[in-house]
Amino acid sequence: MALHPVEAAPAPARHITLDTAWMARLSDVDAFVRDAGRLPGGATGDPAERRLFRWLENQLRRQRSGGMTASEDQLLRSTLNDLLPAPRRARSWESMAREIEEFAREYRRLPRVSGPGTPGEKRLAAWMGAQVCSRGNGSLSTRQEWVLDQLLRDRADDPVRSHRTTPAAAVVSP
Repeated sequence: MALHPVEAAPAPARHITLDTAWMARLSDVDAFVRDAGRLPGGATGDPAERRLFRWLENQLRRQRSGGMTASEDQLLRSTLNDLLPAPRRARSWESMAREIEEFAREYRRLPRVSGPGTPGEKRLAAWMGAQVCSRGNGSLSTRQEWVLDQLLRDRADDPVRSHRTTPAAAVVSP
């Protein structure tokens, strides 16, 4: 009877979860910051630094759009301390929503891109259109979607209803 050589068992497959990969990349960014004393840049000749830069940019984009979990946000901020920019976009988004609300209250309609308009109306209309597109591709936070829906719903059928709408401060405030 011929004996078959016992083959070595294959090494177990290494499964990396997204959480593990995310933590590893955050650790890489942290090590870079400690060594270089700055955040990674995108205009460098070092491909490893550019990869860290792109990863960090993606995380900041997720953070601004509300797509980052609270624990990821806390870890990112606690790891990188004061090197990260302050979260301005959310405040900026809310201030634009307030401007739209104020415009609608004053002119009893939503801003328009074309036609004779008021000063700044085209800017507001373009922003509003961009937010509708952002909602369509899923890049708005749940809160931003709700506020946008309120702005559109209250004026969808009757633009003269602005006197019955919720004030901007109540719409965009938590």
